[in-house]
Amino acid sequence: MENWDDLRFCLALSRYHTMSAAAEHLGTNVGTVSRRIHGFAERLGFPLFEKNGVGWAPTEEAKGLIACAEQTEQQLIFVTSQCDAGARDREIRVSCAPEMRQAELIRKVGEFWRNNPDIRLNMSFRTASLAYGETDILITPELISEGNLLRKRVGSITYGIWCGADFQGRDQLKGWIMSQGMQGVEGLYGELRDRFGAPYLTTSDRTVEADVVVDAPFCAVLSEPYALSHGGLRLLSEYSGMEQDIYLYIHALRKKDATVRRVMDWLEGTFAARSDRLVLSAIPDQHLD
Repeated sequence: MENWDDLRFCLALSRYHTMSAAAEHLGTNVGTVSRRIHGFAERLGFPLFEKNGVGWAPTEEAKGLIACAEQTEQQLIFVTSQCDAGARDREIRVSCAPEMRQAELIRKVGEFWRNNPDIRLNMSFRTASLAYGETDILITPELISEGNLLRKRVGSITYGIWCGADFQGRDQLKGWIMSQGMQGVEGLYGELRDRFGAPYLTTSDRTVEADVVVDAPFCAVLSEPYALSHGGLRLLSEYSGMEQDIYLYIHALRKKDATVRRVMDWLEGTFAARSDRLVLSAIPDQHLD
């Protein structure tokens, strides 16, 4: 193929289904995505995509081309990752969903360093694509079907509704705090909305809620490990709690990478840690065993 870049645009639209989502992932605009794909189709002599509801789906003629492109991409990712690993002195990139800011990961970094001083971590709390080589390991509560990925359930996190320990009566609480984009806790938010109405404060930073409710007459949905480690908080047991499964993903081509495996073992151990109120069980998944 003369222009691999054209295939990148096709892969993005095939995976994300809309021009806008593909453009966001590629760091360009909708016009460029449309122009590149239509120009590529004209040179090939057949249409590559057709409208399917609100999105785009590859045509039968394009499916074989996209499958071939995915295989080529995977090999490129593997070769590049091997080169980058040496250049980065065995740095492993770990991308965590924003919800993981309330997990125990950051507090366990010192433990990892003591046992693995030859590996550096690059940890971020944002969405990243394994299929596009943007990260080495992904931790998220989402079930992802993107690319040639391997998944393992590493545990779960229990969420509850918490307030400051000094607020003992129901009548002392005047409102609640909501975190934007928090996934899987809609039921708890519904209970708070039924009692208090709209949230008093909405924030995009999931680590500030505990600081606010310690001193203010509000409550918030917090993970138990985060609330317990923060201190000064009380669980409102009259509300139901909920458990959220946590998954670890790697690209299939990194399955035998010994350095990635060492980081994976640490991450599994972190989610398997016990506290006075919480047990996070690491359940093996055949995909990564």
